[in-house]
Amino acid sequence: MLSAGTMTADEIEAALNAIGWEPEIEWASLPAEEEERQNIQGYIETLDGMKPVSQDIITTSQLVAKFPKIKSLSKGSPSSAKPPKSSGGGGGGGAKKKNYEKMKPVGEDRYHEVTSELEHMGNRLDKIDKLKARTWGRDHLKAINDEIAALKDENMLQKEYYEEAQTYYSIHKNMLQSIGAQIGENGVITNYEELMAQWTAEYNAAVAAYNALSPEQQEKESSKAGINEAEQIFEERTKLLEEFEEDANLVETIQNDILEN
Repeated sequence: MLSAGTMTADEIEAALNAIGWEPEIEWASLPAEEEERQNIQGYIETLDGMKPVSQDIITTSQLVAKFPKIKSLSKGSPSSAKPPKSSGGGGGGGAKKKNYEKMKPVGEDRYHEVTSELEHMGNRLDKIDKLKARTWGRDHLKAINDEIAALKDENMLQKEYYEEAQTYYSIHKNMLQSIGAQIGENGVITNYEELMAQWTAEYNAAVAAYNALSPEQQEKESSKAGINEAEQIFEERTKLLEEFEEDANLVETIQNDILEN
């Protein structure tokens, strides 16, 4: 859009702010011409009588076009980016108010290594099982011994998986209890609804306070820092809650798998 000249100065600034750049924008002038075409029609007298004629007359006017130009760029950070400004009203002056909007973090797989090893072990056991089905005698006995060894290895991996999940479970349990969570022996959070209501109310209060500010006040670093902190706290708490519940379910699942083997 920038190369086509369809972005306003406010839109250019907001787009660069969002990726961590602080632009200095000035208005540049560019000479331009405007053509006006006028068609003149009439009649002329000829030897054969009056005949109609048509003539295009083109007049050219010199104009000066103005457009926003990036004078310089300085490196900022996405966290300090200004809230985007509305481009309505023909690019009039003054800051345009934009209420705060949230972005969601991307999760990660904490058990990638051990689960990958378990997957490979499952493939190994499948191959041994197929080998058992088409062999006999010594080869069949060897396949059985290979299966016993593979099952022992799988059991060791499951115990490693369990210990890793139990470690995360204990860490997250202590963290949640330190911020008011009540957790039963079975890993159920008994005051879940009260916690979510409290955390949501605290965050919404910060958002309401920010949105009630004037556009000039929203631009202040202290205002942006306050709402950023409130968002970060809310997201960290809810992510902690989700991870704890995942760990509790995972610990129970692995226990069952170990017992079955």
